[in-house]
Amino acid sequence: MTLVRAITKREGMSNPVNLIYVRAAVEAATGIEVPLEKLKQYLLQEGLITPYEAKHKCPIFTGYGPYYSNEDFSVDETPLLLQDDVFQ
Repeated sequence: MTLVRAITKREGMSNPVNLIYVRAAVEAATGIEVPLEKLKQYLLQEGLITPYEAKHKCPIFTGYGPYYSNEDFSVDETPLLLQDDVFQ
């Protein structure tokens, strides 16, 4: 059983497929970094994931912004300007 098959073919796959992890495994084995969308297509073509899993269980990670951008504890991305005399 290949590493990619072991990662993607779990019994009753209920968790999303971590495409970044699969891509890292592919890159470690081949030296080729595959774009995530292309990797998803390859997994589907090879029968390692179903069309349903490709659509619903293989999200392409775009960052944490959509999850936390409107929370009260979010911070602005503008840098804090510190002056030396404040720390003396």
